[in-house]
Amino acid sequence: MNPEPFSLGNRPAEIRTHIDFFVRSDDLCLDAISVQLGIQPTYGFEARARYLVRKNAGDELPTVERRRPAFGIWHYSTNGRIEHDALEDHASFILKILEPSAQEILQLRNEGKYTIAMICWHVGPSGFQLSSSVLTRLARLTEWISFTCWETEEEFADENGVMVPRRAE
Repeated sequence: MNPEPFSLGNRPAEIRTHIDFFVRSDDLCLDAISVQLGIQPTYGFEARARYLVRKNAGDELPTVERRRPAFGIWHYSTNGRIEHDALEDHASFILKILEPSAQEILQLRNEGKYTIAMICWHVGPSGFQLSSSVLTRLARLTEWISFTCWETEEEFADENGVMVPRRAE
C-alpha cells in the first residue's frame, strides 16, 4: 500500500476549501481499511511507522529517520479535487466517494477502536451553507464533524476565470 505521500511539494500553495475524512486508531492498518472500504486514501500512515525527513543542519540537508505518532491515520481529502470554494460541492463529492462504503464505515465505528470524523475547511469572504440533507448524510458517516473557517477579502472572477480580490470603487 503506497498512499500518495503528503509533502509541501504536492500541497497547494494556499489553503483552500476542502473536506478531510479520516479513520484514526492506535491499531490501524492502511491496507485493511482500504480493502474494507474499497477506497484508496489520499494520505495515511500506520502507528509508529518509520519515515525519512531532511533536516537542515547548516549547509547540509542530511536525511534523518523519524517515527510517526502512536496512532495511525487513514485519510481521504477533497483538497485539489474540487477547484472552487463551495463547501456543498466538496460535501457532495466526498459523499459520492464514501456512501457506497457506508455499511463498512459504520462497522468500523461500532468496533470501538476507531475514531471516524470529518474536518470541513472553508475559505472565503463570508460564511458557508450546507443543506440539511447533505449535513445529515455527512453526520451518518462520522462520530463528529468540525468546521474551520478562514475569512478572506471578497473575490470575483476576472475575464479568464481567475479569482482576484474585489477592488474598492
